[in-house]
Amino acid sequence: DTKMMIPSAMTMAMTMTASKTTTFHHAIPTSRLGTSHESLVSYNDAVSADSLQKQNKRDDVPTDFSLVVILSPNAHLHDDDRCGNTTSNISILLGKKLRGFGEGFYNCFGGKLEKSHGEYDHPAKGAVREVQEETGIIVPLSVMEDGFMGTINFTFDDCDVNRAMRVQLYCVFISLSHDAKYEISSPKGTNIERSQQQYAHTPVTVDPKQIRGCDEIEPRWFHNVHDIPLDQMF
Repeated sequence: DTKMMIPSAMTMAMTMTASKTTTFHHAIPTSRLGTSHESLVSYNDAVSADSLQKQNKRDDVPTDFSLVVILSPNAHLHDDDRCGNTTSNISILLGKKLRGFGEGFYNCFGGKLEKSHGEYDHPAKGAVREVQEETGIIVPLSVMEDGFMGTINFTFDDCDVNRAMRVQLYCVFISLSHDAKYEISSPKGTNIERSQQQYAHTPVTVDPKQIRGCDEIEPRWFHNVHDIPLDQMF
């Protein structure tokens, strides 16, 4: 069965967000959302024999993607263009699409896995590649593998037009520093220290100047959960 595991920091963020009334101006109509699947078995059962026959004519079905959530316990200390007030120890890096599908909207980082690069068999490689291309952040392959959260499967009624999607979800914590030997120093017992301990197995130190976008996406930090542009995400 497919299992989803979300870091405690993100769980807290989602809980806080749920308590805030939000109007989603660009929400997809319920009629287009399809059916959610609690397990991979349920997902497979939902795909009819007819749709499977159509999809099996393609070599790369379902279409495989990576999606990477990038969090930081100290990004607010290095961000000159802060979005909103800083009320949380955890910041999230989102990308604003500059062109193509989702233009003008935010999402995390990732993209289609490349079969020719061996990413179908090793999707973490695709996640590393996409993050570097879209943010300039170099995440070691072992760190990305440790940050694997689960698999999200999508099916569509018009499967002959929109093939099924399989998304490999990752979460990595980064520490921003102008000094490569920099280590976060936090008072004992603080939320930052607890977050460091929880994610100590996935340390990535990044120079703030290293983070840059590309012609397709612009990275931007959000330091307050209530400032995350949920009504501008896809």
